[in-house]
Order: sequence, then C-alpha cells, then structure tokens
Amino acid sequence: MQSEAFLDLCENYPRPKKKFLRADTAEDYVSSRIIFRTEDGRELGPEDYLQEFERFVKENPEHIEALEILLNCPKALYFI
Repeated sequence: MQSEAFLDLCENYPRPKKKFLRADTAEDYVSSRIIFRTEDGRELGPEDYLQEFERFVKENPEHIEALEILLNCPKALYFI
C-alpha cells in the first residue's frame, strides 16, 4: 500500500517556475498552403484541384452517373 506522503509527493511534485523568453530582435514568419496530392505525386493548391476536378468531370461524365445527369439536364431545371 502507498503511503499518503508518497502519493502527495507524486501529485504535488515541486517543479521549477516556467520561464518565457522573448527575443526582441527575432521576427517569425508563418505561412501555410493547403495542398492536395494526386496519385501521380503532383501537389495541387485549391485552385489547381478545382481545375483538375473540372477537367475530370468534363472528360469522364459517363463514369459518374450523377454528374452525367447534371451535365445533360436542361438549365431550366436547375432552378426548380
């Protein structure tokens, strides 16, 4: 059985005070870009991805029944 003193030490272990150092002369620059990787390893940004998807849809409508229906549907039906 554990002693009360040992359990107290485990929970309330004396730790050094946290220090936050600030470098006044350093300047950080953070940037990010969403990237989609294709099966052949190319990296596409969001705009590139949408262009590739548009190309795929136009070249392969018969493979995706829902897209084929949309592409062959009269535009007047879009606003029902």
